[in-house]
Amino acid sequence: MKCKHCNGTGKVRGYFYEKTGVNKWEKVWGDSPCDECNGTGEIEVINFDFIQTCTMEEMAEMLANESKNVINDFKNFDFKREHKEFWDMWLKQPHSEVGK
Repeated sequence: MKCKHCNGTGKVRGYFYEKTGVNKWEKVWGDSPCDECNGTGEIEVINFDFIQTCTMEEMAEMLANESKNVINDFKNFDFKREHKEFWDMWLKQPHSEVGK
């Protein structure tokens, strides 16, 4: 999922310390790697975390996709989704954005 701290760029603007010599650090203004995503621009979140921060549109899309999965399970006679243990496991799974 795109890092919200750096908006997916992997860099944040501000002051940081740059090594300019042996045991010498200098305060510099500019871009530094994002601390939240370690400069990758992407963070991994589990479904539970995503639910806590998603927009109404994102929640509706996720519920629609899970509803399709429930219907497919019903057609295939797989009724695991009615159990608390299934949803507990699902909430702990890494969240994947739809279409990616």
